[in-house]
Amino acid sequence: LFRSLDLKLYEVRKAVMSAVIREATELRDNATDVGEALEKCDELLSRLKALVYEAQNSFPDIVIWMLSSKKRIAFVRIPAYKLLFSKRALARGNLCGECVTVNLKYHGKKGESAKSPQLPAQLRVKMWLGLAEDESDWNKSHELGSIAVFAETYENQSKMPLIGWKDAVGRPNWTGSLGKVSMPREAFKEPDGWTWGGAWDAVPPHSYSGNRDSDIDSFQDDIFEYQMRAPGVNWARSESTFGDVGGNINKEIENLENIEAPPNWQWIDSEWGVDINRAVDEEGWEYTVDDILSGYNPSERVYHLTRRRRWLRSRQKTTKDEKEAEKAQMKAFEMWEYARVFRAEAKYHFKARTFDMARRRRWIRKLVAGPSAGPAHFEFEHKKDIYIESPRMSLVFDQPYSYELRAYVYQARGIRSGDESGMSDAYCRVSFQHRSLQTRVISETVMPTWDETLVFDNLHLCEDPRQMLKNPPEVVVEIFDKDTIAKDDFLGRVGSPVFVHANAGVQPALQWYTIKHLSEESGQLLAAFHLIATSENPAIKMQQLPKPPQTREKKYIVPSGIRPEMQRYRIEMLTWGIRDMKRFQALTIGNPAVQLECCGEIKATEPIEDMKKNPNFQKSTLVFESIYLPKKKIYCPPLNIGVVDHRSFGRKPLVGLHCVRNLERYQYSSALSPPPMSTPKEAREKGKTFSPEAADEPVAVVAEIDPDKKDEEKFDWWSKYYASIGNASAALKVGDYSKYYEDRIQIYNSNLEDVDEFERLSDFLETFPLMRGNWQGENSRTI
Repeated sequence: LFRSLDLKLYEVRKAVMSAVIREATELRDNATDVGEALEKCDELLSRLKALVYEAQNSFPDIVIWMLSSKKRIAFVRIPAYKLLFSKRALARGNLCGECVTVNLKYHGKKGESAKSPQLPAQLRVKMWLGLAEDESDWNKSHELGSIAVFAETYENQSKMPLIGWKDAVGRPNWTGSLGKVSMPREAFKEPDGWTWGGAWDAVPPHSYSGNRDSDIDSFQDDIFEYQMRAPGVNWARSESTFGDVGGNINKEIENLENIEAPPNWQWIDSEWGVDINRAVDEEGWEYTVDDILSGYNPSERVYHLTRRRRWLRSRQKTTKDEKEAEKAQMKAFEMWEYARVFRAEAKYHFKARTFDMARRRRWIRKLVAGPSAGPAHFEFEHKKDIYIESPRMSLVFDQPYSYELRAYVYQARGIRSGDESGMSDAYCRVSFQHRSLQTRVISETVMPTWDETLVFDNLHLCEDPRQMLKNPPEVVVEIFDKDTIAKDDFLGRVGSPVFVHANAGVQPALQWYTIKHLSEESGQLLAAFHLIATSENPAIKMQQLPKPPQTREKKYIVPSGIRPEMQRYRIEMLTWGIRDMKRFQALTIGNPAVQLECCGEIKATEPIEDMKKNPNFQKSTLVFESIYLPKKKIYCPPLNIGVVDHRSFGRKPLVGLHCVRNLERYQYSSALSPPPMSTPKEAREKGKTFSPEAADEPVAVVAEIDPDKKDEEKFDWWSKYYASIGNASAALKVGDYSKYYEDRIQIYNSNLEDVDEFERLSDFLETFPLMRGNWQGENSRTI
C-alpha cells in the first residue's frame, strides 16, 4: 500500500520529468549556441540525478567488510537500489547481476588520514538483491558457470614430542575455520531437498591462491641470514642461521647452496646475491639490539647483539601447465598448513618449520540441489545449544579463460614533489588482480617519461567474457617517490577500466588519466591498458601479438601505433630576470640561473653575477634547436622552468620550480605570417608592405622631415603630454603643439597591467610564480 507521502512524491517526480522533457525538446529545436546548450544539458542532468536519490530508503545499504581475526579492517558501502532486481529492465538496479570492481577503504580516522593513502583491497564481485520467488532469474544469469554448494570442515592435529602428529590439543579434531565449534564429517546431515554429489575430499586452503609465485613465470626468492653475539664478542665467532623477514628460523637450511628450487621451477641466477639496495652497510648488514623489541639500523653500535642481511635469487617456471604444477605443489605438502599454535589470529604457512606445533587441512563435500530444495544449512550442538552453519556457495567454471594484459605507461605531468628540492624520483606500480609490476625510476623530475610496456601474461580469469566486455575489470596505477633510506612516498593513484574489444587487432589509444591523492588532484598520467584474450572464448576473439621492442635495460617500450606520432619543433624562451626570491637553507639567492626542461632535455642560462645589483640576465635567450614533440596537442608534454643557485664548492641546489602544463598558447604556426614591420614613406604611398626579408640588399629606413614642420624640434614629450590632457596653458610655454601635430597620448588612470586591452602585458612578457619544497606540510609554498 502506498502512503500519501509516496503518492505526493510520485506526483512531484512526474511533474519534474514532464518539465525536463519539455525543456529538452525546446533546447533541441531552438538551440543556437553550443556553450549555452551544454550548460542547459548539465542543468537537466543534475535535475534527473536528484530524482534518482531516495530520501527514505526501504532497504538498508549493503556493506562488505574485510576482516582479519575478527577485526574489521576495511569496507565498502553499496546502496541497495543499485542491486535491486525487477522484472522490468528499466526499474532494475544498474549493478544487479553484473560483475563490477569495487575498492575498499579503511574505516574511521585512518580512512581520512593522508598518512594512510593505501588501497586496502579491490574486489571483483557479482551481486543480486531480489525476492525469493525471483531466485530463478539469478540462477539463469550464470550461463557459462554453475552455482555449487560445498560443506566444509577442517581437520586439526598437534605435534607431540617423540610421537609426532596426533590428535589436536586445545581444540576439537574437526572444526570450522575459526576452530570453535566441533564439526566432524559424520555430523553433516543432508538438508531437505539436497543430496551429496560425491565423497569428502582434501583441497588446498583458501589462502593458497594468494601464494606469491602463483601464475607467474619468473620470481625472485629472498631469505635472511641472521647472526647473534654475546656482549663483547666479535661477529666472526657467531654462526649464521637462515629464516624469513619475521625472524622465523628454518633450521633445515644450513647452507644457501643446498636450497633447491621448488617443483617445476629452475634457478636463473647461478648463485645467491646480497641485497644492498636497502638501508644497510657495505656488506648488506643491518643491526639491532633485539629483533622483537626494536627495529634494525644500518649503522653498527657496540650494544647491537643481532644483525641480518637479505639474500636474493631469481627462478623461472619450467612448465606452462598450471594444473600440473599445482598438483605437484599440492602433493609436496599434502594439503596441510602449519602454525606454531592454534589461535584465532594464527598465521598459517605451507612448509613445516621446527617450532610448528599445530597443523590443519581443509575438507569439502559437494551438495546437489533437488527439484524441491530448500535453504541449505547444517545444525551442530555447541555448548548445549544449536549452532547453524551455512555452507559456502561458489560459482564454478569448467576452466578459466586465459588473458594477457599490456599496460602502456608513457608519461606523467604535474605530479607532486616528494623531495625538498621540489622534484621526485618517480616510478609507477601497476596492479591487476593479484599481480603487480613497476616501471623504472625517473630521477629529479615532476614530469617523468617512462615509455614502458608492462606485460602481465598467463592471467586466468573465471568470468563470463560477455560481462567483461560490458564491465571490464579495473587496473590500479600508483605513483611513488623513490627514497634511498626512508619509505617511498605515495604521490597518487589512478584507477581505470582496461580496454577490451571483441575483435582482434583493435588497439587502444593513449589518454590522460587524473592522478588523485585521497580526494585531491595531483597530476595526470598518459597511459593505456589492453586486455588480450590468449585462449578461445565465446565473446572475445583470440589474439597473439608480438612482444614490444626492448631497450638495453630489457624493458619493453610503447610500440608504434600506440605511442604518439612525433614532430620536430624549436623552442625559444626569453628570460628577462628573477624577482623577490626568498632565502633557501637560510642563505640568500646570490647567483641564480634558469633551467628549461622538456622531454628530458635541459638548457640553462648563464648565472646572474650579483642578484642584489642587477636581477636581470645578461644573455637571456634559451633555445632548443631541435626537439621532438607529439603532433597531437593532447599528448604534448609540459615544460619545466627551474631556478638553481650557483653556490660555493660547486653546489647548485634547485630553489624554485614552475610547470607549464599547456604549451598550445605559446605555439607559433608557420601558416600565420608575422606582423608587418614599419615601412618608409615611399612604400606607404605605393600601397606596398615593406619587409626586409624581401630585399636583395640591406635597407636602411630613413625618416623624412617635412619642411613645414621645421619647428617640431622645440616640442618635447611633455608638450605632447600636456596637449593630450588638455592643459593649454602648459602647452603654450613651448609653442602651439596642436598646430603641427594631431597625435595624442592615451592616458590611463591605472597601471597598464590592469587594463584589459593590454592583457597584463602578456603579449611579450609573462610572469611565472615559482614553487619550492614538497607537497607535504608547510614546505610547499610559492616564492
